[in-house]
Amino acid sequence: MTAPNYFLPSQKTIRAIGGVARTFIVTTQPHGYFNGLVVRIVIPFTAPPSPLVPLSSNNAPRGMSQLDGFVGPITVLSPTAFSLAVVSSSFDPYRAVVNPQDEAFLGQVIPIAESTLTLNSATANSGNILPETVGTISIIAQPNQ
Repeated sequence: MTAPNYFLPSQKTIRAIGGVARTFIVTTQPHGYFNGLVVRIVIPFTAPPSPLVPLSSNNAPRGMSQLDGFVGPITVLSPTAFSLAVVSSSFDPYRAVVNPQDEAFLGQVIPIAESTLTLNSATANSGNILPETVGTISIIAQPNQ
């Protein structure tokens, strides 16, 4: 079952993360984000390798765990890339997904806020709000006294 995406911009999955003085993130699909959008980065928890569980693409560390939970504004570089003001030179490298079935283990970018001076998301979402269907309220005009 699929549900329509009523609110923009939406969550996107992370294909790659890199950088030194700034952190660059590449998404798996065009993100539709704008400069200054505040996002939360989520790097999925994966089980650490153990002698009892063979190392596979499903339980191997994804990397960039230091970036998990980061919240901050972005600078858009392309339709599928943006940067964060984070020095990530000492972070663990982000491991790319090899098998399509491992896409569930990709990191996520979740838009959470924007500057109130821009209102880009509010404008983009103005036609996406579902109308009220519960009932109507009649308004009776009152004469001026």
